[in-house]
Amino acid sequence: MVYMFFCTYTFASNPAIIDASKCSSKMGEGGNYHSKQTKLAGKCEGNALAPIIRNDRIVFSVPSQNSVIRQKSNDRTELAFTKTPIQFNKNYLIDFKVQIDPKSDITNNFYYVMQIWQSPEYSPIFGLRVDRGTKARGAFVIRNEQDHLAGKRIARVDLASKEKHYQIYLNINDNLTGKIKISENSKIIVDWDGLIGYPIENSSNKSRLLIMKFGLYKGPEPEKNFKVSFKDVALKQMD
Repeated sequence: MVYMFFCTYTFASNPAIIDASKCSSKMGEGGNYHSKQTKLAGKCEGNALAPIIRNDRIVFSVPSQNSVIRQKSNDRTELAFTKTPIQFNKNYLIDFKVQIDPKSDITNNFYYVMQIWQSPEYSPIFGLRVDRGTKARGAFVIRNEQDHLAGKRIARVDLASKEKHYQIYLNINDNLTGKIKISENSKIIVDWDGLIGYPIENSSNKSRLLIMKFGLYKGPEPEKNFKVSFKDVALKQMD
């Protein structure tokens, strides 16, 4: 089978993080990624810092706090493909390299490093999630009305020892069934199809589009330190 790529969004030369000090709970207000080819919207909440560019990687971090104050808000530092949303009934490739920093702490809460978001009232319908009680072990997870609370793990992964390269082929239909094939370092680790997402008529996302985000999104643990880096992130619509 031959795939023809007609729409590609990826990191390019001379990238920059714009308005890092303005990064806030309003997506796109600050901490945005700009390059010659694309713009990604930033979002920050809690103790999370705006992303930075270090060498050829995008680094997201939630540092430990000197004064531990329990907070209600989650910690979030993310970049989102808001200008290039995922459409139903289309084929896509999500391509990225990722690694959890070895100095990150063990988490008491699972947290997402990549997700596909349907609408505000729902948890991510698909994503890469680090498991609670670990430093860097996790899984690719899908959600639907039947598997809403915990989600359904479709592939387990380890993000600690080395940088991992993932390629995710997916198609999500508007009848809320999906097909997902994932390779890790060029080896297929899952080929899945089934229910994914939530009824469109109950969603505030009236545009019927899905948004891909990556970075760190987790519950508050102000006494702990977390960091994850990404390289060569791309979202490609396929013919």
